[in-house]
Amino acid sequence: MNPVMNNGPLRRFCESRHRKLIVVIVTTMFGLLVLIPLVDDYLDKRKSHSTLTEDLDRARQTVEGMPKIEQQVAEIVEKLAAIESRTISSKSASNYRSKVVDLVRESGCQVRRFDVSTPMRRAWMQEDNPLATTTSKQAKNKKTPFEFERRNVVLLVDGTMENVRELLGQLHKDDTLAYLHRLELHSASRGSEQVTLEIELWLFALGRQKA
Repeated sequence: MNPVMNNGPLRRFCESRHRKLIVVIVTTMFGLLVLIPLVDDYLDKRKSHSTLTEDLDRARQTVEGMPKIEQQVAEIVEKLAAIESRTISSKSASNYRSKVVDLVRESGCQVRRFDVSTPMRRAWMQEDNPLATTTSKQAKNKKTPFEFERRNVVLLVDGTMENVRELLGQLHKDDTLAYLHRLELHSASRGSEQVTLEIELWLFALGRQKA
């Protein structure tokens, strides 16, 4: 007799009428033990694939929208450059003085006084007012990275009323960011057709604060 068959459990298994069912159950359990990790790995890869697809779609949308974004940035930069060209900073103050002197001469008036003050500087706040001389308590917590500058210009000229009217018209057409703070007009002397015009302008500039 084969000694292997003497093994009790093995012999009982072979002689059992349920051995086929047992074999099927064991085979199925073994298959599940192998299949479950594969399913988990498959699901992980599906999730990673979905995430990568979403990232790719967002990247594609960003790339497709870049020309529009670049156009918007270019338009903003152009507008900022146009506004900046109208401000008067330390670099442009001398050119502004020369321009105003030329306007006075072209109108037929004579310059008697032309003073440009040292700039008043302060931090620029959100929703700030360029005509305010000080920063309000409410705005102190709304600082921006910009510094505001204001220069006071006092211009005193002599000329006929027609000449002065021409000068004021030219100054009005000038696109410099300026505020007319004061204007005085009176006769230069008794019985004379000459008049004296004195105006005070506030000139503005805005730049980034120095570190």
